[in-house]
Amino acid sequence: MGSGAGHLAVRLVQAHGACVTGIELSPSQHERAVTSPADVQGVQFVQGDVAEYLAGAEPFDAAYAIGTLGFIDPHRSLSALRDGLRPGAPLILSLLVEHAPATEGGRVLDAGCGTGELAVFLASLGHSVEAADFAEGALDRARAEHAEDNVRWLCLDPYDSRTRPVSGHTPRG
Repeated sequence: MGSGAGHLAVRLVQAHGACVTGIELSPSQHERAVTSPADVQGVQFVQGDVAEYLAGAEPFDAAYAIGTLGFIDPHRSLSALRDGLRPGAPLILSLLVEHAPATEGGRVLDAGCGTGELAVFLASLGHSVEAADFAEGALDRARAEHAEDNVRWLCLDPYDSRTRPVSGHTPRG
């Protein structure tokens, strides 16, 4: 759900041999997805509404939504996911709760940070932020665009428990 430019979908296919369908509402993000990993077999990108797509599709073995549910009606999308997954299939969600209480200056992990906009925002609120992603290109862009911000950028492989700092970056402190 909300496959964006398709990086995680491609990674799942390449690393695990999964067959992945990425569903993206945004036409521009969908266009990025279908043009960048054009030679990867086992991944299909669909542009459209996830609830409408799931209503007509065969049930899936798993689903993930990284940051997506905060932008769509959860009542509609969660019921569509319930009906669009096989019984017992895992649903992996990552959500940002905007108004959750947090201590100023607290530690925050932005997992799946992409190009770092949320990490930089959280750092501007006084939090100590570690921002992790598996997409090295996105991390390089984040580091280049936000070098002055107090964010520690980490390269993360979601299938390996080790992380490594993005080269050439030490946060201010």
